[in-house]
Amino acid sequence: MKLFLMVLGFTILIEGCMPFFTPKLYKKFTAEISQADEKILRILGFVAIIIGLLILYYAKGRL
Repeated sequence: MKLFLMVLGFTILIEGCMPFFTPKLYKKFTAEISQADEKILRILGFVAIIIGLLILYYAKGRL
């Protein structure tokens, strides 16, 4: 549970950086994402999930 909370906190920290430091770029990026094809978004989401799981698996072995 401790690892999960650490990862969750770090993810929220990273997610908050772009809108805080570059709000104009963030607005442009979200506008472009909303126009993207749903199939592409699903593929990108799946790839992100796999990469995240691999990182967590690797980190768990190191902790």
